[in-house]
Amino acid sequence: MTSIPILFVGVQLLLGWRELHVPAFMRRWTLPTLQFGAVLDRVAPWLERAERLARPRLPSLVSRPVERLIGVICIVLAVVLFLPIPLGNIPPGISITLLGLGLMEKDGRSVAVGLLATAVSLFVASGVLMGVFQVAAYAASSLLGR
Repeated sequence: MTSIPILFVGVQLLLGWRELHVPAFMRRWTLPTLQFGAVLDRVAPWLERAERLARPRLPSLVSRPVERLIGVICIVLAVVLFLPIPLGNIPPGISITLLGLGLMEKDGRSVAVGLLATAVSLFVASGVLMGVFQVAAYAASSLLGR
């Protein structure tokens, strides 16, 4: 379910939109105030630390063309998040977080680390998928008696 909003943001980055446009059905999604406050209480210290580390640098990695490339990457990572890979959502989630932080803070170093994390995420996901396909092929050949 988390891949749907990421997919929308990725498409909008790819299209070069400067403002986030959210479909009406997503605008109606709510989180109870108590739950939202609890989430903020847990996340705020992490965000404060991340913002202290992030600062504008390496502007070529936060340029408009790179933003569009990041949009494509977010679309691919959203698809990976959607796949039923055990613990497979952690690496793409880290990648998306680093890319988003880098774009928000205009920090090319965070974007670079996010791109590296994306490569690792896709490598891990492709390895898991290849293993699944090999197991399925082996099972199919065993059932067919070959």
